[in-house]
Amino acid sequence: MRLPEDVEQSLLRHNGSGLTDVIPSTFALYSVQQIADEHLGTLKYKLKNDHYGSDDSRLIVPIGALGEMQLVVDTQTGHLGSWDIEETGYRWFEGPGWASLSAVLEATGNALAAPPPWIAVMGDDDEWRAIDMDTDFPGVLVWADVRG
Repeated sequence: MRLPEDVEQSLLRHNGSGLTDVIPSTFALYSVQQIADEHLGTLKYKLKNDHYGSDDSRLIVPIGALGEMQLVVDTQTGHLGSWDIEETGYRWFEGPGWASLSAVLEATGNALAAPPPWIAVMGDDDEWRAIDMDTDFPGVLVWADVRG
């Protein structure tokens, strides 16, 4: 299965983000090995038109994580969403910041290129503030929901 071009280009440049949460709502991006392991490991639970959504789950690939929740990409459209086996199943994010991996990285980069406060607008009512002086994680950039 072929990943969208922007996902491939990101992997060629960075091969994931390790444990670093790089995009709002604090998703860390998987490496190539993690993507392969996670996708192959979950295929046995995902069937065409499974009860987690009407999409063909085999064409949806995890590319990152937030705890147990996975950041996923639809390989046919490049659209980003999340998958949580215990909560909501698939959830597709709306707004220009979630149209593709390159769109979310662009929104993140634009927010960080501006003077503080760094606010990433991902869609309607979906804004995140980057905090670089968090007392729990000194020296680490942390994303916080603007509404929270």
